[in-house]
This record gives sequence, C-alpha cells and structure tokens, in this order.
Amino acid sequence: MMVVHHARCRPRQPAIHFNRRAASDVERPVLYAVDLLLERHDLRFMPLSQKDSLVAGSSKLRSPCQWVSVRLTGMSEDDRPRRFKTEHLFPLPKRQPSARGKPLVLPVATASKARLIERYLSLFVRITRHGTYIDGFAGPQYPDVDEYAAKLVAESEPARPLLHPFKEPARLRHFYLFEKDARKCELLRQLERKDPVRINVFEGDFNQRVDEILRPETLKLTEATFCLLDQHTFECQWATVERLANYKQASEYKIELFYFLANWWLDRAFSGLRDEERGRAWWGSDAWQDVIRMSRPQRAEELKRRFRQELGYQYSEAFPIHGVEGKDIRVMYYMIHASDHPEALKLMRRAYDKLRRHDGSTQLELDPEAEDA
Repeated sequence: MMVVHHARCRPRQPAIHFNRRAASDVERPVLYAVDLLLERHDLRFMPLSQKDSLVAGSSKLRSPCQWVSVRLTGMSEDDRPRRFKTEHLFPLPKRQPSARGKPLVLPVATASKARLIERYLSLFVRITRHGTYIDGFAGPQYPDVDEYAAKLVAESEPARPLLHPFKEPARLRHFYLFEKDARKCELLRQLERKDPVRINVFEGDFNQRVDEILRPETLKLTEATFCLLDQHTFECQWATVERLANYKQASEYKIELFYFLANWWLDRAFSGLRDEERGRAWWGSDAWQDVIRMSRPQRAEELKRRFRQELGYQYSEAFPIHGVEGKDIRVMYYMIHASDHPEALKLMRRAYDKLRRHDGSTQLELDPEAEDA
C-alpha cells in the first residue's frame, strides 16, 4: 500500500492512496500513467500500514492527482473498463491560442547566413584542427545589427575535449577582417580589442588591400583558409576572386570560398547600373551582359561552372537563402561554396540541413519547398 504527498503539503494530508499488488490488469496502465504524473508534479511516496484502505485524496489539495484518486475509488468493477477507454487520466487544459511573437530584429536573410557560416566553421575546424578566416566585407549589413558572420565566428569558442581538458581545442588561429565603411569598421575594431592576437582589421577596399595578406609570412600555404565574400551585389571584383583562388598553387587545397550571388533583386540592380566598367569588373569580362539574359537559377549554375572550370576547384555548390518578399517566399540570394576538400561540401550541407531542422526562425529562409519564380 502506498500514499503520495504533495511536496508543499503537510504529511497528514494524503493526496493519493492505491494498492499496487491488488491492481487489476485494467488498472496497471493507469498506475503507470500516475507514476509519470507524480514525477512531473514533484510528488513523493510514503509507506502506509496494511490497515489503510483505498481512500480519496484530501479536498484541500488542489492537484491533478486528486482527481485520479477520486476516480480510482469511485468506480465499480463493471464501470471501470468503459471509463478507462473513454476518459482521460486527468483533465486536459484548454488549448490557448498562440500569441504572436515579437517581430524579428534581424533582417531574415542576414540572420540565416550568419548562423550558417558560424555552424559550418565549427565543423570546419574539427577536420582541419586549425585555420584562418578571411572576410572581405566583414561589417554588418546594417550598423544596428548585432549578429553578423564575423562577430559570430570570432566569439564562438570550441569546447575543450573532455578526455584532455588541458589540451588546446581546435580553433581558428587568425582572422583577417576587411571593411571600407568607417562606422562598420569601428564595430570590427571592438572585436579586435577583445582578441588582438588573432583578429586583424583592415579598413579599406578589399579588392585593393587583399594582397597585403596573400604572402607566405602572413598567410601560410599550409594553413587551412576559409574566405567569405559577402559583397553588396557588384562589390567584389572577379580579379580578386582569381587572386584568392590562385594563391595556393603549390598547396594541396586552395583557399575555400563562400561567395555571395544576389538573386531576387539582381535584375533590378542590372537595370540601375550606369557604370558598365563596374559590371565588367564584377564578372571579369564583357560577358557580364549575357548574365542579364540568364534566368535566376542559370546564373547560379554558371558561377558553379566558373569556379570549377576557370578557377580549378574540385567542388562547387549553390546554397539558396530564402526570404519573404511581400506575401511570397523567394530565393533572395545564393551562397556559392567552392572547395578542394572532399569533406567540405558534406559539412556545409550538414550545417545547412541542421539549421533548417533546429532553428525555428529560419524554417522559411533556408531552402523551403517553394519554387523561385
């Protein structure tokens, strides 16, 4: 015989009494459910003497368990099977309408992209055990945004291994952050002051200053390197991409690239482009005008081809990032991933899929089941 007391009740106020040994086959599933209920409501068991009988709970105790005790004592043998099949063990609460959440602080696509890069690089260092992070356009898209790729990656620290707590964990060793906007650059300086050994900030145009780090005494040929090219539509020149891809000719693996390709607004950007030289520098040739006549998916496929055939990368893939345009979900842009490492695309896909499954705020942002019109 057992008695249950609520943790906040006096011992002389029993909540539920039942005899486990005398329970019928019909009652045993109920008692199992009671066990789960007791555990949820922080109840405890206390033994009773043999003379105690099956009684109802205290009327002063307001708990779901009280209703269970009344139901166990008030049923006849004939009534139990029917009621056990039709009644709930305890009253279910009424479904409350879900409250509308607060509006997102971050721009939808920016939040998705930053978290994707941070998650991928946490997997990247598990393979490489070290690495260098280059961000050619490192500042946040908007000055008041506090969550952007460079900040997330710089502030994420890997856990120390449990078996070797004093061993230095695998981590990125160097950060080279470029930004030409003075206000955004000051935000990057704040990161640099927190970790001046690893983080280096360069104020100015990445296209003009990239050669300052593409030298063996700064960027070792044996150092695994990831470069984010998160440009503003036409900001990154193709000649810059070529210099990054050709830097490690004598090494087994080139600099890994993650290249931003505008999608949804690119046609509008082309129509507003007055400086043809800028378009030529962005695409690397006069063929940039052919890109205007391509469909949106064809542009992504063409860039994938160029990374493999022109720049010599073994693998390239386009990862669509979606956002809301009016009432529709659109592919806002693609992130083109190019690498020579056989595990790189697998890790990026793993980070991409994990973000879709576990991050509720990006369910509609990363590859939803919606076609890009």
